[in-house]
Amino acid sequence: MLITRAAEGGLTMNAKTILSLLLGLAVAASVQAEQKYFEIDPVHSSVSFNIRHLYSTFRGRFNSFSGTIEGDLADPVSLRVSASVDVGSVDTANSGRDDHLRTPDFFDVKIFPVATFESTGAAVKKGNRGTVTGNLTIRKVTKEIVFEGEFLGYGPDHKKGNRAGFHATAKIDRRDFGVNFNGELPDGRTMLGNEVELILDLEVIQVEKPEAKSLADSISEYRGKQSKPRSQDITDALARAADDIMKQGSIDGLKAGEKAPDFTLPDINGVNVSLSGALKNGPVVLAFYRGEWCPFCNLQLRALEVAYPDIRALGASLVAVAPQMEVGGRAGRGQQSVISAPVRHYRQNHAGLPSALPGSGKPEEGLPGNVRGGS
Repeated sequence: MLITRAAEGGLTMNAKTILSLLLGLAVAASVQAEQKYFEIDPVHSSVSFNIRHLYSTFRGRFNSFSGTIEGDLADPVSLRVSASVDVGSVDTANSGRDDHLRTPDFFDVKIFPVATFESTGAAVKKGNRGTVTGNLTIRKVTKEIVFEGEFLGYGPDHKKGNRAGFHATAKIDRRDFGVNFNGELPDGRTMLGNEVELILDLEVIQVEKPEAKSLADSISEYRGKQSKPRSQDITDALARAADDIMKQGSIDGLKAGEKAPDFTLPDINGVNVSLSGALKNGPVVLAFYRGEWCPFCNLQLRALEVAYPDIRALGASLVAVAPQMEVGGRAGRGQQSVISAPVRHYRQNHAGLPSALPGSGKPEEGLPGNVRGGS
């Protein structure tokens, strides 16, 4: 036996030591790793890049991006990173150059609107430094890259929440992703370098991890909460909306198995996106978003947000058609638009999404505030 009693009673010193060890192991085994879930705060983060131009280093950035970090901060190896960048939001402080970067010479945003990164592993180095390895996808080309990073800290913020900070860099060869455009100088050297440094400065907000529930369950839950009678103003607003729809006459929608017609609509950056163009990059999940006032549409967007990593993993893209939205700061009044970036990304950067009732000329005309869905 490991534990024995002394003749006088009680435990021997050796037995006490062993028992303490066993109790300690039992307590440690009962304590679960403290898993945390963070979303990137786009207002206090940046995604930028450096590349050689002629004889100097040139810098640019992307203004629209989103991502999550999940795991135990005390165990950096457990951290998992998922991020996406709207490459059409590239910003080099020169509109002509930015337009060129969106063309097939570089990012070809009409066909490849989003770049993604999914981590596959992490390693700890000295101090708060470490590496994150993962798959970077640009122009539907996926390559493994390694970010060298530093954990900058974790603690309370000014809004009664918690945040963490990270800084990371990685170097890639742009030619590996099909970005080959260049020019030759008189002495034989090239106008642009091929090595690109990626720089991430991330402030992330700790949030509750979205519950993985089905769309059907979410709709049932919503309906359960709406069991009480509607107020008269809501009833009247819905009646006006229904009347507007009826005045438009019969509209034949697509049936299961039918081929969707091609369309071309501006995305959130004002860049035209066509269904046929998106299909050249693989299968397309096509969704329709009636407006922020529609609670069921918001539930659908949230479900698509949860499913987006799986959609991308299968080689497909997500395109959502909205009846009205702001494009480049201009109200897209009376026209349709597309969301061709991740849904979370869209919601974060267009929280004021305007939406319109059928036939109305103004966003949410006639709808009281408590009818609007919000997200």
